[in-house]
Amino acid sequence: MTMCKTLLSMFLIYMSAMVNAQVQVDVFHWGEITTDVRLPGATIRLFNLNKPNEINQHLPRFAGAPVQAEKAAGYWIQSDEGKAFTEALRTAYDGHMLARKYKLQKAPAIVFDSGKYVVYGSTDIRHALLLYRQASK
Repeated sequence: MTMCKTLLSMFLIYMSAMVNAQVQVDVFHWGEITTDVRLPGATIRLFNLNKPNEINQHLPRFAGAPVQAEKAAGYWIQSDEGKAFTEALRTAYDGHMLARKYKLQKAPAIVFDSGKYVVYGSTDIRHALLLYRQASK
């Protein structure tokens, strides 16, 4: 009887974990996504691959003789504004690094569970999730 209770308990814990399992969804896109991206049972991360270009548009111009411009740039990089810019640019490339890790061939792409399944050419997360769940059966 104890063995049966133990097996039943293990089965219930396993089933509970399966029901509560979240699917990880990484969306790689160019520009903004305007659709609602909250889905029950899914953790969604958005990566705008154009973000580095958008951030670089805010890089200040340093005028003057080359030595003066270089000095001004050095001071700016050490400032709070320069440090925030550098961190934002570094973070903006996270999507590129992850896309490279997943060996994505193009974007837009929606990646499920760390590269187990990829839907190319769309940012429709609901439809991609449906395709993923059908393929996982």
